[in-house]
Amino acid sequence: FTKSKLLKELDFEGAPLTYIPEELGNLFNLKYLSIRDTKVKKLPRSIGKLHKLQTLDLKSSFISKLPVEINMLFNLQYFVAYYKDKQSIYSINSRRGMKLYSNFGSLESLEKLYELDLEAYSGGNFFRELARLKQLRKLCITKLKSESGNALCDAIQQMIHLQSLRISSIKEEELLHLHTISSPPVFLCCLRLRGRLMKLPGWIYELRNLTKLTLEWSRISDDSLQILGVLPNLLFFWIFEGYSGAQLHFHKNHFKKLKDLRLCWLNDLKRLIIDEGSLTLVGHLELGPSPQLEELPATISHLKCLKTI
Repeated sequence: FTKSKLLKELDFEGAPLTYIPEELGNLFNLKYLSIRDTKVKKLPRSIGKLHKLQTLDLKSSFISKLPVEINMLFNLQYFVAYYKDKQSIYSINSRRGMKLYSNFGSLESLEKLYELDLEAYSGGNFFRELARLKQLRKLCITKLKSESGNALCDAIQQMIHLQSLRISSIKEEELLHLHTISSPPVFLCCLRLRGRLMKLPGWIYELRNLTKLTLEWSRISDDSLQILGVLPNLLFFWIFEGYSGAQLHFHKNHFKKLKDLRLCWLNDLKRLIIDEGSLTLVGHLELGPSPQLEELPATISHLKCLKTI
């Protein structure tokens, strides 16, 4: 590294790499660093010297703890740091995020933060730091506890540029308290909620730019799902154990732009109703397994754009 001080990009993705030396900090002009899919377990503390660094990709590396010097990367825009256990069955904790130190709000240039592990945090100071990241476009939160929901909502309201938001609770049956957002980010187009909701937060119906919505383990038990049909730009709607009602009704003139609908593991569903004039643009429909569903509605034949089911 000592002879490469003018280097601006370092991409070690997939390399048989286990160690990054302290000399990394000598690459003062470095803007891009990827250690994705390597066996590196630790970042050198000298990374704090890379004040021009804009992208740090640690996805699927063996790094489980970050040096506190990360907080000195004031120009960092894209920070991806999570590990997905490819051998585990599909579960809410199949991905492991990263923990940040106090005062991480100094990373005010961040536009993408994937994934932030909240298991160890519940105090107000942490969420005040999170609220400082006002430039965020993409945010992924994992292991959220019920008691931290309101504080997270307060922080999200400060992120006026947010376009993509993914929130996972600490366990599948943990309630996600996300109802206190009064002014949701107007540019939000992708939303993924993983954990118990029981009832959809009212602010979701205000997301006029929402194109993709995924609900996992939410177990919503009322008819609030039907109201989603009036969202004007929704293209993708996926539910995994997201609905606990016995009947699900798609009304006429609802979901006018929807192209992809996936209803998976709705264990209590006995009847599915699709009015003629609903789901008119759906090209991909995925149903099941739903063990109590008696039969498919005959009106599926009216879905003229349907290509796969």
